[in-house]
Amino acid sequence: MRFNEVAYLTAPVYTSDAIGNQIAQKTERKVYVNCYRLSESGIQAAALTGLTPECELQLRAVEYQGEQLIRFRDIEMSVISLTGSGEFMRIIAGRKASND
Repeated sequence: MRFNEVAYLTAPVYTSDAIGNQIAQKTERKVYVNCYRLSESGIQAAALTGLTPECELQLRAVEYQGEQLIRFRDIEMSVISLTGSGEFMRIIAGRKASND
């Protein structure tokens, strides 16, 4: 099994400014993934969330830490669903389905 593509899992990190306001900053972690053709179940899961599915990616389960955003091929997307157990998992990710 080759993990020959790169994705970035994105999570917010909160810091305080000089007067105590919470400021969210994004941090990204690089992970290696396999890209798969979208499955029918992935397309259906996206339809239920109002997102357009863009990709289905496999990665090692230990690398995923609950992030809800992923950047793949310079496109930032939301995690729609997660499947798998054991050593590997698949992430289906997509963008907002709209005309704007």
